[in-house]
Amino acid sequence: MPSIACVDPVETAADKLSAFAWRMIIRDRTSENDDPTIVRHLHDLAALEDTVGKSAGFSALLASILEADTHRGGSMVAALAPADRLAAVRVKLDEDKAYPDEYRRFVEGMAFAAAGEIPSFEAARAALGRLCDRLEA
Repeated sequence: MPSIACVDPVETAADKLSAFAWRMIIRDRTSENDDPTIVRHLHDLAALEDTVGKSAGFSALLASILEADTHRGGSMVAALAPADRLAAVRVKLDEDKAYPDEYRRFVEGMAFAAAGEIPSFEAARAALGRLCDRLEA
């Protein structure tokens, strides 16, 4: 029987959370290389939350990936401990008023799911917070 290689969604969630964190930390909206579509990872993480919740290994995997990504993004990221990176993401999502608009434009405006199936920015933000809390769980 043929098999198809696939990635564990729990690993995907840990990778996305770490990548979202370091990219948000170094993000410069004034740069010509700015990528406002990174907010799509917020939606993906919200969609993966239920699966992650069933995984006993997510916390350790997240810690490992955050540690491995310490030098991604340069000195601004390397200066922060993994838990501090996740805290910085939460603060940015709370304080940077452009993120809700970007979420609506790049997630709600481009998703194939029905409108009621797409988590709002607030719901996705809350899901990200719960995933960040799993680092210490």
